[in-house]
Amino acid sequence: MDPDALALLRRHSGLRIDRSGRWWFRERPVENDRVNTLFHRGLEATDEGLVLRVGEQWAYVETVDDTPWFVERADGSSLRLLAGELVRWEAVVRLEVGALHGADDERVVAVLADGRVARFTRLAALDLAPLLDDAGAVVTVAGRLELTPPSGPS
Repeated sequence: MDPDALALLRRHSGLRIDRSGRWWFRERPVENDRVNTLFHRGLEATDEGLVLRVGEQWAYVETVDDTPWFVERADGSSLRLLAGELVRWEAVVRLEVGALHGADDERVVAVLADGRVARFTRLAALDLAPLLDDAGAVVTVAGRLELTPPSGPS
């Protein structure tokens, strides 16, 4: 294929990630959960933009409605991102709660030490409830949650 045509196709891929972490291709949702997971695992931030890699093929992600990273589950030791990556609480700079696009879009996000912002899925947000009651956690609610992970044995 002509390199210029390939570059154009990669830039105008029709790939989109919505606010709930679902992938879309040319205005149609990617229905298969395994493909959605594969796409999250192939997501990479580059200097040129957000790239989806699957095997040797790659394309730029054209649209991200909120953030490209999502927390799937949370427990007392770590967060599990949709990509399968485990992020220890020590790598979480802060948690934030607030509206993105108005009152109908309340969200919880984790700001990670590497600069990524990961939005909690509904299930992951529910996982936070027992953690906030932990005596080791300090939570301030004022449009923002600040969490100090419980200190355990070293």
